[in-house]
Amino acid sequence: MKRLKFSLAVVINILTAITFGYYCFLGENFRTMGDKEKSIISAAVIILLLIGTSLGAKKLKQTKRNCKKCLIWEIVLLFFFTSITAYSTYSYFSHYFVVSAKESEIKRKLIGNISEVEKMYPDYKAYVETRVNIYENKLSAAILNKNGQQRELNKFGMDINGTVSLEIQKNTQLDKINNILLPQTFNNIKTIDSTYLAKAKVSINNWEPISLVDVINNIGTNTTSSLNKLVSFSKEKARGEEDYPDFIPSTPTLHNVKNYFTTIGTPSPFSIVLAIIGYVLMLLSWYVTKRDSRCTGALTTADYEVVL
Repeated sequence: MKRLKFSLAVVINILTAITFGYYCFLGENFRTMGDKEKSIISAAVIILLLIGTSLGAKKLKQTKRNCKKCLIWEIVLLFFFTSITAYSTYSYFSHYFVVSAKESEIKRKLIGNISEVEKMYPDYKAYVETRVNIYENKLSAAILNKNGQQRELNKFGMDINGTVSLEIQKNTQLDKINNILLPQTFNNIKTIDSTYLAKAKVSINNWEPISLVDVINNIGTNTTSSLNKLVSFSKEKARGEEDYPDFIPSTPTLHNVKNYFTTIGTPSPFSIVLAIIGYVLMLLSWYVTKRDSRCTGALTTADYEVVL
């Protein structure tokens, strides 16, 4: 039964250290804005140091020889364990909870950013609709014009003497300008962006800490790329179309939320309480380990001799 209790305590020790290290990883990943390699290395070092010092102190407590020397090293390891826990709590562990405390405000701003980006496509559709309407009016005016009619029609690529009616030719030209301004590439870009933004919303609403940072890092770049492509589409002109202003989008005002993640704040009482609980659980295996009676007697005698 004692062996089972001891084994369970060690398992609790290791699992608690890994859990503590995982939140250290999340905190560092927030602070570095997605430097996963650095965050993983930092968390791995913390986990190994916590497990090594706590289990090392436990092992020294079990010693049956060199009791005084082992006791000194045991105290040293416990001191290092406590120092590592305190430092990691302030620098890494608590940072995740500091950022998460502002979850509502961060979510509001990020969802606002996504709404701004989504607005680009309706704005461009409205721009295309205006241009097509103007072009259609000019085609209709050319068809109705009786003076110098063929000259006007030639300008738009239509022929009054052709075998196809002017109305059908007009519709053909309207199809062409629509295809110029709304090419298949437009639909592809819109689909890709819609899929990306939908996933981004899920990451934000569910507060997924790892993918959340990726959203913050990429949304600005993706938005700029999409805007530039829409502007390039608008530069294309249909036959006979007079110069028309390029699409000038209202650049999305993306709220900067990076400062929430990169600024180290004061650890919250909640994170400190969690760290203390973790500290106790990681020392559980050391606490339940009984010191050998020979060492207990030797240490007691040594203390008695010093007092005399």
